Amino acid sequence: MRVAWAALAIAFFLALPAFAAEPPASFKGLRWMDLTPTETDRMLVRARQLPMAERIPFLSALFVGTPYALDPLGEGPEGEFDRDPPFRLDRADCLTMLEQLLAMLRSATLDDAKRLTLAVRYDGKRLDWRYRRHLTWMEWLPALMREGWIEDVTRSVGGEATIRQEKTIAGPSACGKDWRAFCERLGDRLPKGPVAHDILPLAWVTRHWRELPANTLMFIVHNDRLYLPYRIRHAGLLVRDAKGSLHLRHASKVHKRVVDVPLERYVEMLATKNVKWPVTGLILARPIEPSPPPPVSPHEGEHAPAAP
Repeated sequence: MRVAWAALAIAFFLALPAFAAEPPASFKGLRWMDLTPTETDRMLVRARQLPMAERIPFLSALFVGTPYALDPLGEGPEGEFDRDPPFRLDRADCLTMLEQLLAMLRSATLDDAKRLTLAVRYDGKRLDWRYRRHLTWMEWLPALMREGWIEDVTRSVGGEATIRQEKTIAGPSACGKDWRAFCERLGDRLPKGPVAHDILPLAWVTRHWRELPANTLMFIVHNDRLYLPYRIRHAGLLVRDAKGSLHLRHASKVHKRVVDVPLERYVEMLATKNVKWPVTGLILARPIEPSPPPPVSPHEGEHAPAAP
């Protein structure tokens, strides 16, 4: 019954004209994991007709309700250290949801999404644990900003209130005992610091959370600890509901699934329930549309000198 209902709902939705599109959240819990590959392709094609500001909530809504699993993606059955599949839509954690969303924002087919997820997750698109962008502060954010997947909008939101801080990893010896094996396994691939980012201080966020822009990736930054190779512990997507209220859409370990949480409530939690490892603030990044390739003149290259 559920499969038949899902197919009917999708057929009705896809039959609507593009300007009348409603977000898939109105499908009463329909998720990516409920769709066949053909239905997924059709959703992605439909999404490509929407501007990025509408495409982001459109595609991300179908993650809501997906079961939570820590680190659900890996290098497949041939992987040396992690044999989870390189792509899946039946499980998510906070970062893999964002990685697959970024890939799907630029995809017209499920195969596109699988290929582009590798481009987001790995240096050189190389399906290798050592080339995976494990550390959000040190690797993931700098690489995706450099490659044009996302744009840092932290300072444009916070203005003069924005602070800039660094994180440095001197080498495996600087990693605490719980992380020593991880750092040693990375070997020469362990990122070295310092790496700096702009941060919205938590005290500013608690007063100005209504000013945070929707359709923006939000990263939770904790105070620096020398023996830990990371400062970002959680991430999600800022979205507005039908009434215009801001929510954080994220894969929640507490709720055991992807959920939408009112941002006001979430910010209050950040300020009051992280006593053991206080939150410094937030980093905000906006997914961006890739620049189209420059047009090629039909006569370009006709008079170029022959190669030696």
